[in-house]
Amino acid sequence: MPQSAEEIFELARLEPRGEDDLGFRSWPAFPWVAGEGEVLPRPLDPPVATDRVRDGEGGRPCFRCTHPDEGVVWRDDRWLLASSCEGRGGLLSFWLQTREHMDFGEMTEELAGELGRLVLRCHNAMLALPNAGRVHIGKWGDGSAHLHVLLMVRPERLAQVIGSFAVEWDDLLPVIPIEVWEAEVAQVAAAMAAGGDGEVLVPS
Repeated sequence: MPQSAEEIFELARLEPRGEDDLGFRSWPAFPWVAGEGEVLPRPLDPPVATDRVRDGEGGRPCFRCTHPDEGVVWRDDRWLLASSCEGRGGLLSFWLQTREHMDFGEMTEELAGELGRLVLRCHNAMLALPNAGRVHIGKWGDGSAHLHVLLMVRPERLAQVIGSFAVEWDDLLPVIPIEVWEAEVAQVAAAMAAGGDGEVLVPS
């Protein structure tokens, strides 16, 4: 994170995110609702008949399979690392995915071993960025059936941007300048390719 905590704070003060950036408040999964001068837990809806059908299953198209190169900044024969400068929040994040369509539980033990090594390599590359505080790793599977693991770096010394709340803060912090994002992505992608592993692609 080339930006320091002070730089991020100043951007947030001068350019606060507007109402258009807070659409997540209307998501059914968002657990809070504004009440009379307070924030209250949203009532839990009753169970539905079936679980939601994810992208890539039940006849629904898979984004990664139909857009195999989009956002990809590093790849080898079996894995890819993707990031995006569009629709992102204020924190640098990557998606580590298999190139072949499979769900998380369908990995072989060999692939699982590769995943662990790649997650470690990406984690350490992100943590080596200037002003990086911690790297968070997440595995969600409700949006897509194509294996994907999230890695997100948070800035050091911003005491509120910690733990699971960093994901929400990502939607609230000012968007990082494109030249900063490109430099961060290039450094991480180069680390992923160190030793001749895979190829680096130009961020887009």
